[in-house]
Amino acid sequence: MKRVTFESKQTQSNLERQEYQNTVVWMLHRVGIDLVAFSLSPKCTKAELQQIKVATALIVSACSTAEAAAKFNQELSILTKHSLLLARTFYETCLNAAYALTDAGQIAERAEMYSAYRFFKDQSQVIKTESKTQVLHFEPRVKRNDAFVKRAIEYFENGNGKKRKKCFQDDRSGMIAKIGDVSKSAQILFHGAETAGYQFASEISHGSLYAHQKSNEGHVYGWEPEGISFLTTSLIIHSSEALARVIAEKFPTLENAKHLISTAGLYYQVEAPELSSELSDFYAN
Repeated sequence: MKRVTFESKQTQSNLERQEYQNTVVWMLHRVGIDLVAFSLSPKCTKAELQQIKVATALIVSACSTAEAAAKFNQELSILTKHSLLLARTFYETCLNAAYALTDAGQIAERAEMYSAYRFFKDQSQVIKTESKTQVLHFEPRVKRNDAFVKRAIEYFENGNGKKRKKCFQDDRSGMIAKIGDVSKSAQILFHGAETAGYQFASEISHGSLYAHQKSNEGHVYGWEPEGISFLTTSLIIHSSEALARVIAEKFPTLENAKHLISTAGLYYQVEAPELSSELSDFYAN
């Protein structure tokens, strides 16, 4: 069967970046394992257990997203732009994980309740036209009388079936600000990730002409695929380090979080020496 294919190329610098990205993501996965191990120790409080349940689930999700992004960067082509969209997802997942660690467990509990609430609400959808109403049912089904689901419905609804509360009370800027209460370094890293690639990744997800033109090599407004690959890897490493810094502050005995932070610093020294210098000055002060 015939299929559409696109020309691709490879460079040594891209290969080296992918090795670094893969290493950092592997280390982030190890940090998640460390959190699980800590949750089984007598030192772990009930609130920390709640936070770790949510944070580790999100770390697994983030690592799988990074692996998908890496597949688009194995070779450089017009397909490379999709890695940036996945890098945005990775950034937001790490942001949510870090945000869940910023209080005494309420944010993590709210996230779990919202998940149960969405499962319940999304299992039935009403489709209306001018002449007909159809209810679509999806599997698996979640029962309203399940204790946790019932609690979530009561929390997010006002009794008439309409949602009155969002999953989180903060938007991304508010989340980053709260993370800054735990780690100023994480705050600046997440803010950098937001500024560097979020809007362009949104254009890609929306399928705009601008996104197509900017991500095509040789166009007057465009970037070469290697530039997009560099941005993807930088966003993933920025976000990983930011999350690791929050975890290192909350759980100072977890050595792998500190190792990830050091590894990220080496990446900046090689790929973005000016940024590395600026970050070093910021951390020193």
